[in-house]
Amino acid sequence: IRDNYATIVNTFVRGGIDFYGKELTIRNSYVEGGYGWWGYVVSRAGSVIDIADSTIATKSGVTPDRNNGDGISPLGGARVIARRVLISGTADGMKMSSNSVIEDSVIVDLAAVGSIHNDGIQIMGGSNITIRNNRIAINQPQNFNPAHHNAALFLQPLGGSSISNVQIENNFLMGGGFALRFEGNTTNIRV
Repeated sequence: IRDNYATIVNTFVRGGIDFYGKELTIRNSYVEGGYGWWGYVVSRAGSVIDIADSTIATKSGVTPDRNNGDGISPLGGARVIARRVLISGTADGMKMSSNSVIEDSVIVDLAAVGSIHNDGIQIMGGSNITIRNNRIAINQPQNFNPAHHNAALFLQPLGGSSISNVQIENNFLMGGGFALRFEGNTTNIRV
């Protein structure tokens, strides 16, 4: 999608969404990935993904891999606002960056195959991030595989970046070798 402002409402999307504009709004929709594209909902630097009351999942019978597996992938620090979203069957649930929010959402049953190491939410840089009232269960305890399941919530600043001012409130976090994993330059993280 190359329009600056796009809205998707009450829609079943096969194959994912690749957004190049300024603001993408998704409401009451189902995004089915697993068709060979490397992300399910992808946006570029300077954009906003505003998604609510929607599902992001992998096509039945398909196993995602590291190259086509993020439920929400805000490239270059794009902002994400996610409310009441179900993400299931993807390699990673979602990435987050500055001024992003996820609330009242569920990330469950991530795919554990190949070289994937699953993260429910991964943050690689940014500030002013809120993660509130979510259920993030990347695997069931009986299915834990240390080769694949990393963390329900992984803060890992990359390339000299930092992560600060993150509020993690009233979440259920389960699965992986770590429920919470913080590395590197992470400051003012409130759990």
